Amino acid sequence: KYWFEKKAGNEWVKGVDSKTLDGDFAKVHYIGKEGEGYTDEYDGTFAKGKRSGIGEYRWKHGDVYKGQWNNDERTGLGVMTYSAKDPAAEEDGDEGVVTRGGRYHGWFENGLRSTGDAIKGIPPRPSVDHEDYEHPTKEGGTFTYYNGDIYSGQWLEGKKHGQGTYLYAADKTRMEGRWENGKMAT
Repeated sequence: KYWFEKKAGNEWVKGVDSKTLDGDFAKVHYIGKEGEGYTDEYDGTFAKGKRSGIGEYRWKHGDVYKGQWNNDERTGLGVMTYSAKDPAAEEDGDEGVVTRGGRYHGWFENGLRSTGDAIKGIPPRPSVDHEDYEHPTKEGGTFTYYNGDIYSGQWLEGKKHGQGTYLYAADKTRMEGRWENGKMAT
């Protein structure tokens, strides 16, 4: 059950689940906000009433996800930052467990972590945050990791696969060649 309130050209939709959506509901796809300040909040794009496209989700306990969404799930390239204040903050994925104060950069599939960099504990350089959310593809493109390393090349199912170049930020060394399933082929 939902009811509507009109406000300055936008509509607010409130439901029995206490969610509030703020955006242009005249279109099927829209940009808006979800949340009421005292609960989880989402700021980004929607499609057919669900989080889809690019957005940022902030849990009330302090965890934050920035990245791609599809059908209300984290799907695609994104960054998940786990609050140092939430003792229960922990998520297990293909790259291991990331706990409170940790950060994960990489691919998400159906709401779960898939392939990427898991950084445990509070990151040493929290100001670095460079990923291209607007045009990433799993088939090809450039990904800049939290530590400054850069991979540019082909991808398959979110893993480095095919021709590509990996540049290590620390010593500027390069690995160029063929990658298979996320690792340099021998």
